[in-house]
Amino acid sequence: MPSLPQVASMADVSKIAVGSLPSTEAHHHPLSSAEVYSRIARGANACWFGARGRISTSHILHADAAPSMNGGGVEIIVHERAVDQPKPWGYKAFRVVLTESAGMDGTPGGGGTGIVVENSRMTHAEFQRMRAEVFQWAAGTEGCRADPTLDQVSEPVAVAPPTASPKAATAARKSQPKSAGSTTAAAK
Repeated sequence: MPSLPQVASMADVSKIAVGSLPSTEAHHHPLSSAEVYSRIARGANACWFGARGRISTSHILHADAAPSMNGGGVEIIVHERAVDQPKPWGYKAFRVVLTESAGMDGTPGGGGTGIVVENSRMTHAEFQRMRAEVFQWAAGTEGCRADPTLDQVSEPVAVAPPTASPKAATAARKSQPKSAGSTTAAAK
């Protein structure tokens, strides 16, 4: 009889298989789909669609959730905003699917929740950021992920010293000769 593979080697294979998926990735969480959904929805409303949500002007959120007794499936979809349509749901851009597993005794939701994240139309960088946030929120950690490109500190801008009065500054500008290379003309 052939021998069974070692448990450690099976774990390594599953990590490779899950990590190699570019736009669809599956994870499992021990909570019910209702709890995972509420965590993700709170985070999405705070970071993506709230008052300062980074995609609130270009995208909208739509979700369908079934109760645990009916399978507990949840689908969260981020649509592009279609301003010229009667219903503003445009193309699907990002999707989170939650599937609930029954427990060992058949209890709905007792087996935890599978999380699958799919990208349809988001940029790769934004997809990576949103994916990380979904798994962060599902684990119970609140907050928005910082965008490394936006967090770079730019060089400080030199500030001109204040003039004595606005009238004096206007008079000084008028007294300077106007030429194409003048700093005054470039400042206007």
